[in-house]
Amino acid sequence: PTKQVEKYLHFHEINFNETVSVGDVHATDIKVNANGVATFRGAVDANSFTFFDNAAEASFGAINLGVQLDANAPGNGIANFDQTIISEDVGADGARLAQANFAASESHVNANIYANAIDLAAGGTITLDGASTFTGATTTGANSILNLTEHDITFKGGLVNLGHDTTIKTTVNGANLGNFVAGA
Repeated sequence: PTKQVEKYLHFHEINFNETVSVGDVHATDIKVNANGVATFRGAVDANSFTFFDNAAEASFGAINLGVQLDANAPGNGIANFDQTIISEDVGADGARLAQANFAASESHVNANIYANAIDLAAGGTITLDGASTFTGATTTGANSILNLTEHDITFKGGLVNLGHDTTIKTTVNGANLGNFVAGA
C-alpha cells in the first residue's frame, strides 16, 4: 500500500526504500534505493537527488524540478515526468538513468536528458525552454509533439524512433530557429 505524507518535510537526508507519495520535500540529499518508488506531488527542493538501484523509481507531477537527478551507477533509476518543468539535467554522461519517461501531457525541458531509454507517451508533448541534448535511445508514441520552439534538440547515443504522426514544431524568433539534430 502507498503511504501518504502530507506534512512539510525538511531533513538532511531522505531515503525512499518503499512505495510512498509525498507533498513538498525539502532536504539536503534525497536517495531512492532498491524497492523505492517515490511520487512527488509538490515541490522538490534538494542539493542532490540520487537513484541507487536500476528499479528505483521517482515520479514528478506538475512541478518545477530544479535539482539534477543522478544515478550512483550507470543504469540506475527510472524517472517519470507528467506536466513537469525540468531545469536541471536528468542523469549524466557516463551515468545514464535506466529510463526517462514522459507522460501523455506537456512537459517543459531546459536541460539535458541522459537515460538508456527516453520515452514520450502517445499524445504527449515535450516543449523545449532551452537547447537540450537527449543521450540514449529515444522513442515517441503516436501523435506526440516535439515542440522545439526556437531551441535546438540534439539526439545522440542511441536510435531515435518517431511514432506514427509525431509532429516536430519549431518557431522562428529573429535569427533563431529550433533545429532537430540526430546522430551528433
